[in-house]
Order: sequence, then structure tokens, then C-alpha cells
Amino acid sequence: MKILQTTGNRSLHMDQYCTMILLYLFNPIVTSLRGLQQASELKKVQKKLKCPRVSLDSLAESIAVFDSKRLKPIIAALGGFSPFTQVLSLVP
Repeated sequence: MKILQTTGNRSLHMDQYCTMILLYLFNPIVTSLRGLQQASELKKVQKKLKCPRVSLDSLAESIAVFDSKRLKPIIAALGGFSPFTQVLSLVP
């Protein structure tokens, strides 16, 4: 079992993580974890998604901490609204 090192100043919550992942999946401009982090710095993105700036460390750590399987039904429900329905096969 891998022990995660935390600095204590990270506060990424599951709902914010889900929002960031959905932004990644349904926005063709965001193509990497760093791109997702950079998008979170934009005031318009923060306002629209009601999500604060997310650090790259928090995003990277969240991959191990949060269960991505919980996103599958959400993505499946939204899949009909996007031409990117192939992304469903990427979620375990």
C-alpha cells in the first residue's frame, strides 16, 4: 500500500475533483493534468465551475485518493450530450 505524503495545505474535495475531471473529459482544449490545473487558474472557469484554483500536486494526489469509478454513471448520463462518448471506455 502506498502512503501518500500530504503537506496539510491541500483541500481538494471530491465534488471539485469530479468537476475538474468532467472539464477534462468534455473540453477538447484541456488535454493533460497540467492543462487542467492551468484551466483552474482562469477566473471564468473558477466562477462557472464554482471551484477554486487547484494545485498540480492536489490533482496528482487525487488520482490515488478518490475512486474514479464513482464518476462512471455521471459521465454515462452526460455522454449523450457530447460527441466524445468514447471517453466512457477510458473510465475503469
